[in-house]
Amino acid sequence: MNNTINELPESNQEVSSLKKDPSVFAIVFWLCVASICAGLIITIAEYLLDKELPSSGFISTILPAMVVGAHYGGKSGEMITSKARWLAILLWGAVSFFVFGVLIFIFYPSLFNEIPNVWWLYAVFAGAIILSFGIAYIAFRSGEKMGIKTWEKKQQQKLTH
Repeated sequence: MNNTINELPESNQEVSSLKKDPSVFAIVFWLCVASICAGLIITIAEYLLDKELPSSGFISTILPAMVVGAHYGGKSGEMITSKARWLAILLWGAVSFFVFGVLIFIFYPSLFNEIPNVWWLYAVFAGAIILSFGIAYIAFRSGEKMGIKTWEKKQQQKLTH
């Protein structure tokens, strides 16, 4: 019988078979809560400044992803698996688009009739959606790495005190 010991890597790698990922639904919940908070902060800032902030759409994607990623990275000191991260980002996007669609249908139902039936416009929309998912994934992962660095510093402080 071959007894091999799997050593843990020194760096924070994507895959670890020894840990259990947090619930994807919990991650999606916190991403949605963070999105609402980011939207409120951006809306209040725009109101107080009396002008529209540039790139507020991407900020409302990046900020929640980084904050929630930092929370989960700092909580465990480990990266979430890539599969769980992608699933959380895609579910968050689906929930966001569903809520956006319902709000548009309620408050501006004629918009669907005003959108021209031009194929390239839909291709641009699809490209923007894919780009936003990629940006959210990268922001979440960067937030996790920041959280892990904070977790490691706390562990070092515990050892020195």
